[in-house]
Amino acid sequence: MRVVGTTAQVVTAAMRSVTFDTTRQAFCVEAGITLGELYRELDWGWGVTIPGGSCQSVGIGGHATGGGFGMLSRQHGMVADHVEAVEVVTVGSNGTAKATIASRSANDPNRELWWAHTGGGGGNFGIVTRFWLRSPNATGSNPTTLLPQPPRALANTILTWQWSALGKADFVRLLGNYGAWHEQNSAPGAAATKLFSSLGASRKEFGVVSVVAQVDPTDSTASGLVAPYVNALRSGVSATPSVTSTGPLPWLTTVLNMPTVAAAYGITGPLR
Repeated sequence: MRVVGTTAQVVTAAMRSVTFDTTRQAFCVEAGITLGELYRELDWGWGVTIPGGSCQSVGIGGHATGGGFGMLSRQHGMVADHVEAVEVVTVGSNGTAKATIASRSANDPNRELWWAHTGGGGGNFGIVTRFWLRSPNATGSNPTTLLPQPPRALANTILTWQWSALGKADFVRLLGNYGAWHEQNSAPGAAATKLFSSLGASRKEFGVVSVVAQVDPTDSTASGLVAPYVNALRSGVSATPSVTSTGPLPWLTTVLNMPTVAAAYGITGPLR
């Protein structure tokens, strides 16, 4: 803890333990661990994962409490959907701090405190020190079945348009195609949710607009989604993109080796 004047800053970065709690039948995760570390611990230890983001230096504390969206979210929801319980340090009106465990259980008197930490943002209601993770539809006590299974591999298809070749009408049509496909192919449990896609439109100074489509190439249903998706994106767009395909790539290694935001901005040094 660091105190500046009348303000105290509590740093949880040293709290990085990941264990399986046999009492709650959920994974107990301390709030200071980064996503990359958590993916590694869950995958190597139990063969499971969470649908979190791809920036592996982000901490779980703010990510989960803010919702937590990632490349597996179309299939498995947000990270917050898998938060079974939280331990939160709050300060009462008498100035005394106490730790409270709040869970999704309908009988938990602190359930609203749990609910507030499944999207309400970190630091707004107290200091989260631990999460318990378990999928809401999970049954039984076998930890290898209580969170989503990670993909066996990854394959990317990248479409890139040059701004110089992409007029206003084409850009508007591309955005419309992208939005329409997701609107029509995002029902819970639908096969199309096995395809994740992102669209990036940089400033014209950087030259390009790109769309990435990612699937698990070992899943024949998922692989078959790519070509129709690319056709849907390109429908009515006169400009021709360059198309690059990569994969199959191992899932965990690929996620852990993705450039972080810090690397993108040229910041060097160890992660937190």
